[in-house]
Amino acid sequence: MVNTLKLKRIAPFLTGLQLCIQTVWEQNPFPYERSQNIPVKVNNSWLPWPWAGGLNYVQIHRMDLNNDGRKDLITFDRSGNRILPFLNLGGPGQLIYQPAPEYREVFPDSLHAWIFLEDYNGDGKEDLFSYHLGGASVYKNVASSQQGSPFQLVKKLLLSDYGLFTTNIYISGSDYPAIADLDKDGDLDIITFNVLGACLEMHRNLSKELYGHCDSLVFKLHTDNWGHVVEDPNTNVFYLNDSCDGQFYTTPYDPARHAGGSLLSLDVNGDGRKDLVVGDLSFLTLTLLVNTGPPGTAVIGNVNTTFPAGLGTNVPVQLEVFPAAFYIDVNNDDRRDLLVSPNFSVQAQNARSLWLYLNNGSDSLPQFSFQFTDFLQRDMVDMGEGAYPVLHDLDNDGLLDLVVGNGNLFQPGNVRSTLYYFKNTGTPTHPQFELLSHDLAGLSVHNYLNITPTFGDLDGDNDPDLLFGESSGRLHWYEYVGVQSGIPQFQLKQNGVGFIQEPQFSAPQLFDLDADGLLDIVCGHRLGTLNYYRNIGTTQNPVFTSTPTITNLGGVNVIDSSLSFNSYSVPWFFRDENDSLRLYVGSHNGRIYHYTNISGNLHGSFTLLTKKLGGLREGARTAATTGDLNGDGYLDLIVGNYSGGLTLFLGNPNAGTKAHHEKHFFVKPHPNPALDNIYWDERIHDIELIDLSGRTVRRAGKSPLWMGDLAPGMYVIRGRSRNHYHQELICKR
Repeated sequence: MVNTLKLKRIAPFLTGLQLCIQTVWEQNPFPYERSQNIPVKVNNSWLPWPWAGGLNYVQIHRMDLNNDGRKDLITFDRSGNRILPFLNLGGPGQLIYQPAPEYREVFPDSLHAWIFLEDYNGDGKEDLFSYHLGGASVYKNVASSQQGSPFQLVKKLLLSDYGLFTTNIYISGSDYPAIADLDKDGDLDIITFNVLGACLEMHRNLSKELYGHCDSLVFKLHTDNWGHVVEDPNTNVFYLNDSCDGQFYTTPYDPARHAGGSLLSLDVNGDGRKDLVVGDLSFLTLTLLVNTGPPGTAVIGNVNTTFPAGLGTNVPVQLEVFPAAFYIDVNNDDRRDLLVSPNFSVQAQNARSLWLYLNNGSDSLPQFSFQFTDFLQRDMVDMGEGAYPVLHDLDNDGLLDLVVGNGNLFQPGNVRSTLYYFKNTGTPTHPQFELLSHDLAGLSVHNYLNITPTFGDLDGDNDPDLLFGESSGRLHWYEYVGVQSGIPQFQLKQNGVGFIQEPQFSAPQLFDLDADGLLDIVCGHRLGTLNYYRNIGTTQNPVFTSTPTITNLGGVNVIDSSLSFNSYSVPWFFRDENDSLRLYVGSHNGRIYHYTNISGNLHGSFTLLTKKLGGLREGARTAATTGDLNGDGYLDLIVGNYSGGLTLFLGNPNAGTKAHHEKHFFVKPHPNPALDNIYWDERIHDIELIDLSGRTVRRAGKSPLWMGDLAPGMYVIRGRSRNHYHQELICKR
């Protein structure tokens, strides 16, 4: 059955933009439905939209997605080049936004580095500017055509007349340009740093001059020294009244070192002149360049290095690192507000990284009031960079808990990775999670990065041990030692399990892959394949060799060479209702790869069903985990991504994969009562015979087990089938 992902909710607005969405979805049947319906509590508060997926380095714009007359928010996260739209549900003065990832499908799939939404042709619909090959592409918003994508590529690369030649307007992928009507003639112009990154070029749009309207994109270099300022290549200092003739390009200055700048054009003092806000790659602050030139020109006369302090607020931006500013109305009062986020892609401020200043003045004479550092992020689960989730019942209460490793949580002078423990405090049919620990097992002190966890009973003591990989490629085994204050406790058992060394960014899963009753290790890593380490020990004493039993297991390879030669594979094996093995593999390109034909085929090639499970575009470095969370018999899916958040998909009863339950497996000891030898179901391994005092009196790997010399009475016979334990009473005559 076709999954429409709740299209009924937006059916009244299916014109053009929405018809495109419906077409895309109907081509991708998906056994899950995106959901926000499992509550999550963090710091004693229930999150409004816990499963929105996280945000790191945010570019933010407005666009009416559902034709209700209100401008919605479009966020673009440089971490994974991830679009996440939010529907505007608020009235005047209200900040009420609902994540709407279904609208992600209307945007081109190739966006990266930066985007800019602005109406260039005056039709009232925002068009899309995006980075392309050292310049900018432009997509025209043609949503009313009701055919194909609502964005139609009209300029693969914006060109400009430089006088002696015509070439692309240079915009670095590290920079962020200012696109606005700078000369007040009704069409959009562009300010960008030049190739050396110290002087500002202004490219004037000649559409109005040539054609009398604004719907063309014809540019000419108006000046290579906008504002008559030069930025010091080594600092964020601006030199005024400079001709940009190179006088500062001598020792100790090195223009090649200036590698990134963000720009925002706005009028801060109501004088009708466009001023400029600048962020620099290596600094935490924003600089305001105040235009004091005659009308029609730009001459920077004043500099404010603590922007927006002094404009209604005493809180300057201090955001590590490389802040970029955006000027849009977010609280529906017709006054644009200031938002700031890093314009970086890795290891900058990645939690509490979207600052909001509301505008209490006017649109052309703003007075800013600082609100908070985590706009939108405060409503969702967000763990910084990276999220590697695992569902496992850690406290043996029959409910699946959620543990998530992150890539890193950036703090000034301290980049670290931890494990987050969300205890399932709900019921078998109504799950809910509460964050009880930001640092399960106390791993933060070891300065690991990209902790990817898995759980299983490695030593036969009936509790879940922790095995995790990290960026060095080594594996670490921590033994479960009990519960304290409701939080599972672990202590180091062995670093470098069997001296296993993966090719960096190890991502293990404990799983009995060969069905011999022992937990094996399957490990993903930076190179995008999987390695299999067979457990050749016993239930109580696992043994793994330092070299893989099978290299490149199943021929799995999730490298997308068009994106990178690394792919960061993260495996998740599971069984369906037919006891058939399936495999989901997360990847650097954000897709989930789905494999079958695994059982009995470990030395062969698995069958790749799809490289794009459900067509998901959840961001870079995805990781998947499954389990029946709500007891409806269908597998549910949680996906982590490099924006540091999680997305939840509940099993679709009409098209979903039924969960594999082992409740029908019983030890089935016979004869019962027993006199001497007993036998049991061949699917059960690692038998223990336990007397009523709790003492283990016999162990056996395979049938039969001798009871002839034991005292008459009741005993517990306990065994394991794959990853689950089962026990029954047996009477000795």
